[in-house]
Amino acid sequence: MHLLPLRHRSPPARRRAPGPLPARAARRDRGGARGSGRHAVLRGRRFSLPKDAEITVEANPADLDAAGYRELRSGGANRLSLGVQSFDDAVLSEMGRLHSAADSVRAVEQARGAGFGNVSLDLILGWPGETAARWEHNLDGVAALATPHLSLYVLEVEGRTLLRHRARSGRLGLPEDDLVADLYRLTVDRVGAQGLERYEISNFARPGFESRHNAKYWADAPFLGFGMSAHSYHEDRRWWNVDTFGGYCRAVEERGAAAAVAGQRVLSPRERAQEALFTGLRRRQGVDLEAFRATYGMDVMAEHAHGLARPFAAGLLERRGPRLRLTDEGVLLSNEVFQVLV
Repeated sequence: MHLLPLRHRSPPARRRAPGPLPARAARRDRGGARGSGRHAVLRGRRFSLPKDAEITVEANPADLDAAGYRELRSGGANRLSLGVQSFDDAVLSEMGRLHSAADSVRAVEQARGAGFGNVSLDLILGWPGETAARWEHNLDGVAALATPHLSLYVLEVEGRTLLRHRARSGRLGLPEDDLVADLYRLTVDRVGAQGLERYEISNFARPGFESRHNAKYWADAPFLGFGMSAHSYHEDRRWWNVDTFGGYCRAVEERGAAAAVAGQRVLSPRERAQEALFTGLRRRQGVDLEAFRATYGMDVMAEHAHGLARPFAAGLLERRGPRLRLTDEGVLLSNEVFQVLV
């Protein structure tokens, strides 16, 4: 099962200057010191943004106090994404989080008191020891707070981590895939009853509260990233910044923002089309095949005729008019569908 954003890896290519980026209406800021939202105020003085721009700040529930949320709001931020992860204090402790379930409730209440009407929660499904009862408790927490957006991520154990080591040694106790699938279906039903519809594999929202920032990734739109490790994308080029705070600051202060770029890759026309196809299929609406061919020069049904036969036969993909989309069961097995399109 694959319910997480796709990762793309490829060797860097030579550098070249991209063309100008069009004006966009979304910005996402990550992090912030506890109790302070002054960085948002300062940024508001440096950027010219449309009045209806979506400005999201990511925070953990214990990062800010009431005054901090007020400063963020007065500084122009109008959307808050909280890394709640779980409403079970024991699980939060296992995750190494510094907040409690009570902190999450307090954070939402204080954010609303500061004027944030658009608050999103992040939850992790599939933590070791996951049970139906424990997950129901998480969904009860979501229902009680009644925020207009939820991001749901299924735990994937990878890389050189303690979780990976424990998983390989059989000491992790990860839930069975069938249980995770059942709990995902339960989530779709429960949050759907609260008015949050799934608009992308991992995201649910009330109408009008879909994340504009994330929509850029799924629609193959350009974006700029500022700060260490930030990624950017325009036309056929992806680039990323140095991954240390000191290195990033020195580069910008001494030679300008372009000097902070650590690497890049240039996508071939086929690579760009493939990425757009994968990310487009993550959306509930799927991919408009006619528009896709006009934009990328690829006839998806002809190009992938052999690979698509099996997911169509298994009921994982469907075509409605000009659109190709994952079925509800296809969402649960999206990684398998994407693999046949590589």
